[in-house]
Formats: sequence, structure tokens, C-alpha cells
Amino acid sequence: MLTNLNILITFNLFLNPLNSRTSNYNYKKISVMKKSISLNLRQNKVFFSVVVLIFIQTACVPFLKIKKNFENSKSSQPFSKQNTNKVLAAEFNLNSASDVVQKETHQLLMKKDFETIEEVANEARNRKVRLPGGYWKLDSIYEGLTTVYAEYPGQEVTDELCKNRIELLKQWKENSPKSITARIALAMIYIGYGGFVRGTGYINTVSRENYAFFQKQLNLAENELIEAEKLDLKCPRWYREMLYIGMVKGWSLDKFNEMYEEAIKSEPNYLQFYLVKSENLVPKWGGKPGDWQKFVDSLPSKLATLKTDESDIIYLVVVINKINESSLGINWAMISKDRIRKGFADMEEKYGVDNFRLNQYAFVSCLIQDFTSAKEAFNRIGNDWNKAVWGQQTFNQMKQFANQGGNVAQK
Repeated sequence: MLTNLNILITFNLFLNPLNSRTSNYNYKKISVMKKSISLNLRQNKVFFSVVVLIFIQTACVPFLKIKKNFENSKSSQPFSKQNTNKVLAAEFNLNSASDVVQKETHQLLMKKDFETIEEVANEARNRKVRLPGGYWKLDSIYEGLTTVYAEYPGQEVTDELCKNRIELLKQWKENSPKSITARIALAMIYIGYGGFVRGTGYINTVSRENYAFFQKQLNLAENELIEAEKLDLKCPRWYREMLYIGMVKGWSLDKFNEMYEEAIKSEPNYLQFYLVKSENLVPKWGGKPGDWQKFVDSLPSKLATLKTDESDIIYLVVVINKINESSLGINWAMISKDRIRKGFADMEEKYGVDNFRLNQYAFVSCLIQDFTSAKEAFNRIGNDWNKAVWGQQTFNQMKQFANQGGNVAQK
């Protein structure tokens, strides 16, 4: 699922462009709530205080970690002294269908069973297989290919582990030069490793050497994708990675949107297109106040032109992906309750939902003050709150808030 970080997405948290803005793709690098959430929320002081609590507490939720390692590296570590990141590898959550796919893919990769990986990836791509929560199985396969998995608790990701993975994927590409899967995975790991070396700090804290290395890795990734474009087989993930590179490199809005339009026409139901477009409108990437809201407001009419049968699912996923994005100052009163409800219902009917999606739905239902839906979601969650969505105190406060229909007694 989206909360399981492949190296690319994990390191997206670390990729600060030249203007020193930081990336937060799909995950929760949360700051304390600053200004208004919406006029609707400001009018309800109790609700406002609970929402502020959410943002304060989710700041304490740790980043989801990069996953496991692979062995027998002989590569050097020229950037180890400059790179002060301590990025932990993470473990599989086998209650997640996505993690199960990742584990299976990772095991095949460690065995160098490239042929089977290719067969599984092609099937997932051609059949457009989805997992509970609406996630594309293809994305989970790429995560399994580009993720470093922990062999023991507390293991840190190192230059050596990243380089090992690069060499393994290069070997696959050399053995199967017509494999688009191998090439896209290699592009992803280039970006990930570049972000790891660059680090998480603002531009003035990054050494010239490390920043130059980061740029070099971006160029390697872009070149790999350009070569992959020449292959007969096409893959929606190709567009996602190219769009991400464009965002990081600061493409003009026209250039970015041109590729985005091409992408969504090629596969209207591929969620990653809309998520990277949404991220590109966040202030840290140059988005102006109101840009994100306009994008969300225009989604239904845009999706209608694409004749997708998942417009409400896409709307839901775009919105819940930003429930912890304080920089947007989202006016939750402007978010469609009907589309959120229908998107969740459609997702559950078509694909089922996992614990992460259920927790996200409870959260967003509180924010849009749909307390009936929130209460139903909390009843289903029980005590199985998801730390990738909120902290336990916030979960308990919001659960109480929903059960009382938004009326929490003030002390």
C-alpha cells in the first residue's frame, strides 16, 4: 500500500529542490497547524481545537521506514561521511496485501528470478490488478524491487545497500534489455539513492558534492526512462516517475501539465498520476494558495471527460492523501461529503478496504464533519488504529468526538 515506502517514495521525503522546499509525497511529515483550516472550522472552536491537536500529535508520528537489505556488497561508500541521514529499514506488515506482494517480489529478486518477476509484473500491468484499498498491484511490485528490507530491528539503510540494489537491477536490465520493468525500477532506485545522499536538510545545509551527486542521479533516472520509452511495452509507472522527476527539477507548469494530460489519457484509473499532480500544487513545490483546492474541485468534471468509472474513488484518494498536509490550509467545508462517502463505498465494493484506508476514512470524515460516517468507521476500526494516519491520543479524541456527533464537552 502507499504507506509502505519504496526507496523512491521514501527518499521523496528528502528531495528538496533549489528553492529549499521539501517533498512530502504520500506520507506525513507534519508541522503544527498554522493558520485557518476553514471558515466552517473556525466557527466551531471545539472542533478547531481537536483538529489542531491532530496536527500537533501527528508531528510525532515517525516517518514510515525504508525496508530491508540485500547482501554481499563490495561497493565503496564515498558519501558516508557527508551523509548524516539515519534512515531505518522497515519490516513487512503481512496483514497488508501490498506488503505480501512486496515480500514475494523481493524474494524473487534476491533469487535473481528475473523471468518470474517479469511474468508477474506483466500480468499485473495487463490485467490492471488492484488490491484492497484500491492500490495497484503493479506499484507493490515496484516497491518490492526498489525497497531495502531490514534483516534485524533497527537496521539502517547505507550507501552499500543502495549500491547493491542498483547493481542487481542493472544485472537484470543487462540480461533482459527489453524489460521495461527493470528499467523503471532502476530509474526509481537512482532517484532514491540520490535523495539519500543529498539528505533531508535545506539547500544551505547540503554539501556541493552531495547535491551534485543528487542531480547526477536524477539525470541517470531520466535517461533510463527516456531509453525505456523506446520499448514496445508501455507502463503507467513510467509516467509517474517522469512526472516526479519533472516536479523535482522544476519543470514549467505547462510542461508538467502536458505530460500529466498524456498520462491520465493513457490510463485514467492509475491513482499515482493524480497524487503526483496533487503534490505538485503544494506550496513547497511552487503551488499558489488555492491551486490545490481548484484542482480538487475540477477533478469530477475532468474525470468525466476521461470516461472513468472510478471518479469518486480518485477524488477520495487525492483528498485523504492530504489530510495531514497543513501547508495547504484546506477548507474542509469545500470538500464534497457525498463524493467522499461514495468514493469509499465504491472502493470497498470493487476492491475491499484495508486498515489504512479505513483509518484515513474515519479521519477525513471527522474533518468534513460527516459524523455518521466517522462513527461507522470508528466502530469498524475498534482499537486497531493505524499509526501511519494518527497518534493514539488523537485517535481517541476524534473517536469520542465522532461518537458525540461533534459535541465534545469543554472542561
